[in-house]
Amino acid sequence: MNNLEKYMDEHGMITPGGMNTIVYTVQYLMLGGLDLKVSFLDILVRHIDDKTGDWCNSDETTPISHDNMTALAICINRYGLQRLRFEPQHAYWHPRDFIYYAFMSNSIFWRLFGNLFLWISSICMIFGVAFDHYKNIDGARILATDGKLLTWMRLYGNNNLYLTKKVIELIMKLRNKRWNDYFLVYFRDPNHPNVILSRNI
Repeated sequence: MNNLEKYMDEHGMITPGGMNTIVYTVQYLMLGGLDLKVSFLDILVRHIDDKTGDWCNSDETTPISHDNMTALAICINRYGLQRLRFEPQHAYWHPRDFIYYAFMSNSIFWRLFGNLFLWISSICMIFGVAFDHYKNIDGARILATDGKLLTWMRLYGNNNLYLTKKVIELIMKLRNKRWNDYFLVYFRDPNHPNVILSRNI
């Protein structure tokens, strides 16, 4: 992709920078981007300690953000490297996220828990797409799309959310929305690689 290096940091991860380069890189790979120097496995090796199971950002000191945690969980689960080694201390305690991580766990107990209560996580995702809220950024009122894009990652990073996916696709059709609309609002750059690739979904 032309000018891809403009959107990469020194580690080969997709920017803009800040705390969520894991999210942007996993999005890019999920969207079919094939020309990065990093793979899903590289991301996991870099951000999950194989001995302790601890999750961290690149600097190894900053606690990993909720968004990046979701990206790593999807990366582990979707690509069959292993099922998620879920431990409660790794999860944010919002029911939507806690249940979703448990659902993808390699622990029989937590997987059962996740399956029993997955409907809560699904309802949160459906409502998050069905209703809009706005943020004030640089004095402008802008549609908040970060949660909607995390929903896209959860839906298409897991093959077991068929019904939730169909409901959300119907809602978006009725609202005349496409995922690309949300990528464009979020990145505010029509040339960003994630925006360009999302035109195909």
